[in-house]
Amino acid sequence: MISGIICKKSVGAVTGSLLHIVALELSHEEAGLFYSHLHTVVNNWLLIEGHSIGIGDCIADRKTYINIRKSIRKARVSKSRIFNMAWMWVHLK
Repeated sequence: MISGIICKKSVGAVTGSLLHIVALELSHEEAGLFYSHLHTVVNNWLLIEGHSIGIGDCIADRKTYINIRKSIRKARVSKSRIFNMAWMWVHLK
């Protein structure tokens, strides 16, 4: 690849992606090296070009905050159920 746009379609986990083509035409080792080199290029580009975020990018809006809290609550309940089942399995054999 000499030039072009690299997006999720071209590097994602789909048939016909760059990784898929490199792996089929060369080898999985070459595909790994390709992604390693691509990662280096992207990292260097970010270092040269830079980017910034503002405080507004770090603070969730109310709807997102509520969704995050619901997800955390659901995960805690699930964790408690799994823990209790494991404890019972170990201690009540």
